[in-house]
Order: sequence, then structure tokens, then C-alpha cells
Amino acid sequence: MNNLVGQTLGNYRIESLLGKGGMGAVYRGYDTNLRRSVAIKVMLPGIFDRRDLRERFQQEGVAAARLNHPGIVKVYAAESQGDLFY
Repeated sequence: MNNLVGQTLGNYRIESLLGKGGMGAVYRGYDTNLRRSVAIKVMLPGIFDRRDLRERFQQEGVAAARLNHPGIVKVYAAESQGDLFY
């Protein structure tokens, strides 16, 4: 995955890399519409090509969006742009 810092995904401006894992990378970003800081998880491109893993990634987002707890980040969107799913 190329360094996305400085690029834009949808309404989100990528500011810095926070960490990488087995399925993707997490970036600190800024929602330009709602004017707030956000965390953006981006799937690795090789995983995006595998439908089963792409569906798993999306299911994790749906499950996390249903949770409401101060210790869990809120999920606001699940989108794709080109070959990136975030």
C-alpha cells in the first residue's frame, strides 16, 4: 500500500499513519464535512481483491457500528474509492 498521507478518501483527508495490521492500516484523518478528527482503517489492496476478506472487513464494520461504549470508536462509514476499501 502506498503512503496515503496527504491524500483524500471521500470526505476524509489522511494526516498520518497510526499503525498497520494483518488486514490493513489505520490512519489519523480529518472529516472535512463534519470538521472533526477521525480514524480511518484502509484494507490492504491484496485483501480487497478477495471477496471473502472484503466481506469480513465490512461485517466487522457493521458489527462495530452497532456498539455504543466510551471505550469503542464509533463507525460512521464504510466506503471504497478505486481499489481502496475504508
